[in-house]
Amino acid sequence: MAPGLSNHERFTRLMICAGCLQPNEVRRIYCWQCGRYLAQKASNDEYGKILGLKASWNMQDLETAYRQVADKFHPDKNPGNAEASVKLAFINEAYEVLKRLGGATEAVSPSMPAAASVQEVKDSHNKLFTYTNPARMQRVWNFKVTALCVVILAIILIWKYYGSQ
Repeated sequence: MAPGLSNHERFTRLMICAGCLQPNEVRRIYCWQCGRYLAQKASNDEYGKILGLKASWNMQDLETAYRQVADKFHPDKNPGNAEASVKLAFINEAYEVLKRLGGATEAVSPSMPAAASVQEVKDSHNKLFTYTNPARMQRVWNFKVTALCVVILAIILIWKYYGSQ
């Protein structure tokens, strides 16, 4: 445990994996149990699986499933268990997302891999950390030009100082 952090503070800094509902430290990139990329948002199907919904569900099924799962992780039933309160917050998020849907949607076809969102993550990473980002390209170019000017100026000054002797 990190020094100076209470048990509550340590557990409130957790991130819940959408794939297996396991808590992970915020500094982790992948889930310790299932290996899922933690920054990847949960799909509607995963939210439904977390709440225990069948493939074809309606609003009444959603409310029943939500109440059962929320009751399991409620802070009154788990006093002092900060991990349960973090899970409850994630379950609330799942409920809100599915409530906005209003009913079951068509399942994602198996031909569409889940790696599409991983590719989006890789693309956003490339935009930030490579020269494809125009704003970053401009900053890097400005830095290189400035550094080149400083080097040329230093060479001229050294040449003038030592050339005149």
